[in-house]
Amino acid sequence: KLDMVSLPGYDLARAMENWGLIVQSESTLLQESDANDPMEKAIFAITIVHEIAHQWFGNLVTSRWWSDIWFNEGLATLFENIVLNEIAPELGVDVITVLFFQQALFHDTLNISIPLNYPVELLPTIEHKFDGFAYAKASVIFRMVKSFVGDEAFKNGLHRYFNQFQFKAANSTDFWAILTQESRRACTLSPRKHVGRIMKTWTEQSGYPLIQVDRNP
Repeated sequence: KLDMVSLPGYDLARAMENWGLIVQSESTLLQESDANDPMEKAIFAITIVHEIAHQWFGNLVTSRWWSDIWFNEGLATLFENIVLNEIAPELGVDVITVLFFQQALFHDTLNISIPLNYPVELLPTIEHKFDGFAYAKASVIFRMVKSFVGDEAFKNGLHRYFNQFQFKAANSTDFWAILTQESRRACTLSPRKHVGRIMKTWTEQSGYPLIQVDRNP
């Protein structure tokens, strides 16, 4: 059973994925019946799907420590796009996905950018782990992982992850290990490679690689 309730004056937090009772602000759940702005409808839908996704990513399996908050937020953000493209393609959420991608790239070029796996103990407050960058970059790298391991390995990896760690705490290292096994089984990853080692370069350092290609006529 899952209920969703809108609370007046809850605009600061926007939404919270309590297990079985999602709490949202009026501005993210209640829409005028004559509203016809496609972008506004998409944002409403994204917020709702994001909180529902947290029933798995965060509630069924929770983070082992605050430093891994990006892991659950990134997966919940990734599934906003996957779910809404399946059930409501007319909303065109791909546009917002591209904006998230651009936001991640821009923020990662700044001097203030920090790694996703940055120790929370070194931050002024835990709230710094919940900035938009953590959601944006994490969702982008999960999309990248899903692309190079393949849909089948990614889906099977999630199934195993949920079954193994349900009602427990886990972190990204646990998921990478499972995903490595599923990718090798699906023959999308070399036996000599490990998803965790690949992703360490994306989660434990800031920035992103810049590839320059010179084409000779």
